[in-house]
Amino acid sequence: MRSRFAERAYYKPRGYAGDFQMMEMIYNNEPAGDGKLGKLMDAWCLESTAARAVRGRRAFLKEQLNILCEKRRSSANLIRIMNLACGSNRELFDFLITYPHTGLIAVLCIDADVQALEYTNRHVNVVPHSASVRLMNDNVVRWVLGRMRHNFGPQDIIYSAGLADYLDDRMCATLINRCHAHLEEGGALILGNFGHKNHNKAFLDQILQWRLIHRTEEDLKGIFAKTPFGANVAIKAEENGVNLFAIAVKTK
Repeated sequence: MRSRFAERAYYKPRGYAGDFQMMEMIYNNEPAGDGKLGKLMDAWCLESTAARAVRGRRAFLKEQLNILCEKRRSSANLIRIMNLACGSNRELFDFLITYPHTGLIAVLCIDADVQALEYTNRHVNVVPHSASVRLMNDNVVRWVLGRMRHNFGPQDIIYSAGLADYLDDRMCATLINRCHAHLEEGGALILGNFGHKNHNKAFLDQILQWRLIHRTEEDLKGIFAKTPFGANVAIKAEENGVNLFAIAVKTK
């Protein structure tokens, strides 16, 4: 608990372990804590398999957004992106700062934590771009269950970095069904989920009480098989091979 990382993960001041400030700690990768021991422990936490996967996830999503937007650019006047349980949106603005056609981009970012959205607005959405970025404070699970009245309209890309880690198989399939219904034909869903190569699972589960639902490639394919996407899904991983991503395209 002398580690800043471990203390925040264990005590969960925002009500859950993986809040946006925890993600910012991981991204910044600057050890801090109580005394020399705390700083050493924090450095170990920040270089753990799970933390490196989170940094790899950020880079992976930036790359995928670039690839998918380029594919849609010639066939869509406006490329609409929805980011579910968005946190601080770092990967989105990593993408926007390098993409040369941001005037074609309209993004809706949804998160239940209003502080995450305020942080995005004040500290992340400060890079030059011409995209339309809308931040919405709401619980994505309400949207998944059809309890949100907002009409978002059809989307070209829907993605979520870490929401599936906390959803059981039934709820995960419901999320996928909901996303499929809101995608344009040819639109893509990217769903991140920690895989079983996370060697820090026991440390997260038993010490930090940070329990994620880890899934294999076959697990993810099995869930998608029960949705309208069927077998039309590819499973990829970030550079560490720990965080998996199901990428599915809506066809006729």
